[in-house]
Amino acid sequence: MPIQVDIQNGNVSGGTLTRGCSFEWYNPTSSDVALTGCGGFCTQSNFLVYSTSSTAAQIQSNPPGPFNFTDPAWTAPGMPHISNPPSEEEAA
Repeated sequence: MPIQVDIQNGNVSGGTLTRGCSFEWYNPTSSDVALTGCGGFCTQSNFLVYSTSSTAAQIQSNPPGPFNFTDPAWTAPGMPHISNPPSEEEAA
């Protein structure tokens, strides 16, 4: 199973995100969602994630962060953030 980040809550499943790794944005909702503001940590700034599907993405090799993004479908309180982003210790 690939590493996936749920766009509704930022939870990561299928593994641990690391610098430079590939992952999938997963959209469990019944609506297509346009993610924006991902350029602080992804190799792309924007993603279209179709309903009940996933879209490929990649973490930058040296992301400046923060690991937040804009998602109109966000259901958790506060700004959307990935729940376990790569740590600073991995930079070595």
